[in-house]
Amino acid sequence: MSPLRLGPALLVLGALTGCGTAASGPATNPAPGGASALVRVARAGYTTTGVKIARVLSRAAVAGVPFAVQTIAGTVLLRGNASGDLDVGTPRLPHVAALDFSALKRRGTYRIVLSGAVRGRSPAFRIAAPGGRRSPRPVRRPRPAARGRGRRTGRR
Repeated sequence: MSPLRLGPALLVLGALTGCGTAASGPATNPAPGGASALVRVARAGYTTTGVKIARVLSRAAVAGVPFAVQTIAGTVLLRGNASGDLDVGTPRLPHVAALDFSALKRRGTYRIVLSGAVRGRSPAFRIAAPGGRRSPRPVRRPRPAARGRGRRTGRR
């Protein structure tokens, strides 16, 4: 499903949970054996002192599903459980829950991994000090240079 089709539901969910509407793309399912889910995180990242909430969208019930916040290397720093269903899902993904990981105050690049009946994994995101030179910004892959969009050097 296209992330653009989830826009209205995420906008309402973002308003309810205090999250911004910027979210990264669909997650991948790291392990078979459970229903797959989308784990959405703030594309711009989070601050060490702010509220940190991700969202889970799934066809199966997600209330109480365990999650872990891991470093990119796989070290688990925080464990928790998803909130109850927020009742703002879409027809294709009717179950939505919040993952509150505000207790994590350590700077770095992380991902969230769901385990249990529903499986999913978030894209990488950053936690950084507010207003510092390493403030949160998206974790991006380099894009190829666009053709024909060079800078003009001379005047007409």
